[in-house]
Amino acid sequence: MNCPTCKNPILNPAPNCEWCGSVICNSNENIDNDIIILIKKKLLKAVKLYKDRNSCSLFDAKQAIYKLKSNL
Repeated sequence: MNCPTCKNPILNPAPNCEWCGSVICNSNENIDNDIIILIKKKLLKAVKLYKDRNSCSLFDAKQAIYKLKSNL
């Protein structure tokens, strides 16, 4: 898998790219149907759910959700 931002290879599973630091939101363990449904209806709830399920900061969750939204 490659980073969606800098296109460098992701060698270790992590919430952020080891090259550029951007949030990696393409891994299947971070995305589930509940989050995708909320992205389409209520972004704030999607951000909160992503934050809780992935134990990340609110800022990182917001970045990940907006990146996911742009890919839908």
